[in-house]
Amino acid sequence: MRTILIILYLAVYIIVHLPLLAYFKSEKKKDPAKVQQMAQVRVAKVFRVMCAIAGVKASVTGLENIPEDTPVLFIGNHRSFFDIFITYPLCPPKTSYVAQDGLRKIPFIGTWGDAMGILFFNRDDMKQALKMIQAGIACLKADTSVFVFPEGTRSKNKSELPLNEFKEGTFRLATKSGRPIIPVALTGTRDIWEAHYPWARPAYVTVKYGKPIYLNELPENDRKHPAGYVQHVIEEMLKEG
Repeated sequence: MRTILIILYLAVYIIVHLPLLAYFKSEKKKDPAKVQQMAQVRVAKVFRVMCAIAGVKASVTGLENIPEDTPVLFIGNHRSFFDIFITYPLCPPKTSYVAQDGLRKIPFIGTWGDAMGILFFNRDDMKQALKMIQAGIACLKADTSVFVFPEGTRSKNKSELPLNEFKEGTFRLATKSGRPIIPVALTGTRDIWEAHYPWARPAYVTVKYGKPIYLNELPENDRKHPAGYVQHVIEEMLKEG
């Protein structure tokens, strides 16, 4: 029943807001920052409602670790589609997510994603991946944070650990921009939907934001291999519960 309600809610929302999508398309070239802000505010509300319909109860800690004076690279473990729905409303107003290009081809979803500033890419296309990294670096050097799930795909393990190996290329966003990394540990999100696909069920989840990681302050070996270092940090956060 919850899954059906979520689908109906999204369908009605998209239909009602078709004129707004047309406005986004026409205005994006003129004022992309304005369009992105408008889209992000609305999508954050949509995601909150979706989580409420699904019966998600979330415990969020560590928001005070997010610097207020600089964009950051959020790095999170990935267990569920709901990882985005839960974390997006918690992010600073200007935050772009990295997502696989397949989502862009879904009717209406791609238009909303473009308006929100989603960084789409095809992980099997190196040119696209490099363009995404360059776009992400540009966002971070400006005033937009970026959220990435560097496992590349959702982990299908029944338990929170082990994590899939973090992709090293993702961390060029931090090394090239000089921005800090905020590790994000999510637990329980698989229990919302993936654990009993295709039905959404109530679940208790935790979202923990770790302290900023400044790569230039790490020992030389960790600077050379930031993916392994940050993965270890998030694994320890998950073990702590």
